[in-house]
Amino acid sequence: MEQSLSILPNIETILMGDEYEHGLEWILNNVDIAGAHINVETLEALPKSDTVYKCLSQIYFQRKIYQKSIENALNCNFRMEDDFYSKSIHFHMIERYLNGDDNPKLVDYVEKLSKDIFSVGFLIDSGQFDLLQQTLGPMEFLGVLEYLDKKKGYELLLKYDIVMDKKFVRTYGDALIFSGQIDKIEHLLNELELNLAYDLCFYLSETHGSIAKGIFTKNENFNKILTGTFKSEILLKKLIENTTGDYVYLQQFAKAGGKGTLSNLCLPLANTIMHIGSTNDTFMRTNVEFFTQNRGWLKFISHALIGGIHYSNEKIMDVLENFFPTEKDSSNGGALFALGLAKASTDTKEFISFLYNYLDVESDVDPEVTYGAILGLGSLLMESNNKKVVKDLLEILETNDGLLGEGAALAIGQIQLGSHDHDTLESFHNILLNTEKERLARSIAIGNALISLQKEDASAVVLLPDSSENVRYYGILSLGASFAGTGNTEILSDLLKAIDDSNNEIKRIAVIAVGLVCANDQDMLLDLLEPLSLSYSPFVKSAVALVLGFFFCATGNKKVINIVEVLMHDEHFLVQQSAYIGMGFLLMQMNSKLIPNYKRIVDEINNKVVHKHGETCSRLGAFIGRSLIESANGNVIFSTKNMCGKLDKNRLGAFILFSHYWYWYPLLPYIILLCKPTFLMLLDKNLEEIKDSVIFPGAENNYELTKIGLPEIKKKRKYVKRLKTEIENEKEKICEESFQSEGEYAKNNGLMKEKERIDGGYDSYFYFL
Repeated sequence: MEQSLSILPNIETILMGDEYEHGLEWILNNVDIAGAHINVETLEALPKSDTVYKCLSQIYFQRKIYQKSIENALNCNFRMEDDFYSKSIHFHMIERYLNGDDNPKLVDYVEKLSKDIFSVGFLIDSGQFDLLQQTLGPMEFLGVLEYLDKKKGYELLLKYDIVMDKKFVRTYGDALIFSGQIDKIEHLLNELELNLAYDLCFYLSETHGSIAKGIFTKNENFNKILTGTFKSEILLKKLIENTTGDYVYLQQFAKAGGKGTLSNLCLPLANTIMHIGSTNDTFMRTNVEFFTQNRGWLKFISHALIGGIHYSNEKIMDVLENFFPTEKDSSNGGALFALGLAKASTDTKEFISFLYNYLDVESDVDPEVTYGAILGLGSLLMESNNKKVVKDLLEILETNDGLLGEGAALAIGQIQLGSHDHDTLESFHNILLNTEKERLARSIAIGNALISLQKEDASAVVLLPDSSENVRYYGILSLGASFAGTGNTEILSDLLKAIDDSNNEIKRIAVIAVGLVCANDQDMLLDLLEPLSLSYSPFVKSAVALVLGFFFCATGNKKVINIVEVLMHDEHFLVQQSAYIGMGFLLMQMNSKLIPNYKRIVDEINNKVVHKHGETCSRLGAFIGRSLIESANGNVIFSTKNMCGKLDKNRLGAFILFSHYWYWYPLLPYIILLCKPTFLMLLDKNLEEIKDSVIFPGAENNYELTKIGLPEIKKKRKYVKRLKTEIENEKEKICEESFQSEGEYAKNNGLMKEKERIDGGYDSYFYFL
């Protein structure tokens, strides 16, 4: 320091000569030391330049003369850098601007902030949100919204004037609902262009379904979309038109399954998956003897699955009339569950009253029937937070620690989905601590997770080290559900540690919880689960196969397909089962052009299906996986995201329930609530389909479905040597099936594969033109 100060006289001499720029450079490099000693008058007398202004600004800043420091900084086209001086003088500039300083150069500086990513980041980090909103345009603000606290971000968004842009309007609608200004939505709809108003109604119906149903406008079409009636009607119509009865597969399945539990479980499930939402129950009715021969829980499941075929069917009561419990046959609880599944989230009073007739737990009614009624109510009232029904179900839970208590916990979770109801959560926790019954504890854990869904409450972290396996299970699933879709790295760290738990069930649920947290980020999910696919634990590997398969459903991700294919050949039957199911999800709407090894993988699954002497556990997975590949003739996929590409609470809840089929097969029918038709809908102002079209890249035949039947079951097989010409012809055929990336094609109303939508860059299925 002394050496630097000793040369100050020389520096001042240089400043008065022709080579003054060398002196300025020295000052900038040593301003912390020299700033307090340099003669400012000497600098002020120099010819003005950016370097002179920069020196003066930093010297005045050192001397805390901020007014002059700012003036000189503005004169040298100041740009904020990552140092103390820059950040501090930037802060002082912003403060002066907010206090009303109208210096043109200061105003210009602030306006340029919106084009400076670093400055925008500084405004966010320093909490200067009001300035951020003032400097960014509405569409630019959308780009930084995800980095802000949701409450503050939406508050600032609502200060903007409406922009006639679909993304802006949807986010504006989110902001109104989040801030409790639901009464302003009708006014917003009336302000918008009609096509944007329709789109907002559809978006609100998909993303805020229970709230959207309570919004009433003077426009009948708005109301029809908001209540979900329009979507249900048009998709039901499309599925009926496009899902042809493919009974060949079902006949092959029946032949391959033979007689016994496997066939009795898989055939009804395959029939539902292949005809989901189409109302086509011809195969069931023409083989009524087979479908009525089941007993016990197999009968319950097969009847519950009828709700999938008739999903959204307004005549569901007529369909189920002959399946409901009667005095002669009081064991048809599955039909009551089917009613709830078919009319899920509709909160229909007629159906509530009907199901309530079977809730008398003290009567002689078969517990299986009451169980079906309880699950039916849960699905029917999903996310409704119906306090009366919850109260009645809590009484059942508190007085029954068996089957009915388990069902009540699941149903309460569905009804209070995402509500974070403190009283119910406290009741659940108390029951958990006082029960040693594993099945009841698991049902309570599921119910708790459903209520905690997407509330970002980390309080369950304290439960992870608990000595009780039931409590740890409860805590892990609660965290996964509460932070679903957030990608929260701290929570993921806790969940990944839980995978090393000594309990196998906890290992498995921890992987599922990781899947929930990463539900919005496929890259993160793959990065975390790929190493776990090599785990020594079959419970970890089986969960990895199911989670990867489901969350990459119909995407054609080759890396994931390769991982799951390896797990199909794992030595453990439980891993094989999940891998077959996971592969079923992955290969939906695929073909040999999109997946080069498609035929080989399907043939592997087919061989497992027809191999009657194979292990039952893995064959069950193969049956389910093969059914998934043929879902509704390729018209649907299964997803936790709605038709606007947003994570959906109802779907997340259904996934949590379905993923527990592992322990309790009667939960398999919840797969119905994950179904998502993939039709491209182009609609006019009257909500009628129009013959307009949108453009997709590549060739349309890239996405044509590949049909591969099951091999014939033969007692003896002889090896037949293949001629060289046959092998060459097969290679040539494979080459012809290569993916065509060049060109483009037009597409109007009709089936749009999920992979086709992704490749085309479209964010929705419904377009109002």
